[in-house]
Amino acid sequence: MAPKEEYAKRITVDQDYDIENDTLFFYAIEDYEYKKSVRMDEKVILDFDKNNVPMAMEILHASKLFGVKPIFLTRTIDVDINIDVEETYIKLEATFVIQVWRQKEPKDVKVQAPNESNIPILEGMRLASA
Repeated sequence: MAPKEEYAKRITVDQDYDIENDTLFFYAIEDYEYKKSVRMDEKVILDFDKNNVPMAMEILHASKLFGVKPIFLTRTIDVDINIDVEETYIKLEATFVIQVWRQKEPKDVKVQAPNESNIPILEGMRLASA
């Protein structure tokens, strides 16, 4: 059984959007040493640091996933990402609040992937906007 890491920690993230490639990136504002990426599904990639803590998330084809025009993803997005790592799987549940014209639209993303990298168990990890 993988050791259980107790972080229950909130990491503040910043964002970047590559409109040309339609890629949205959320990353920890604190410095960290990158270790590996885990592809959660065909559109979501989670980056872990050297301590196996999730520190960044990349969303490919973001405008298609959220059903919005790319221009709306260039604005600041409120985000709350919850990550649980279990012995056999990694689960990510996130809410993104995107400003579309004058209305804020919440968009939910839920993905789960096998823990093939044997990342230690970690519960209650949050990446969130300031």
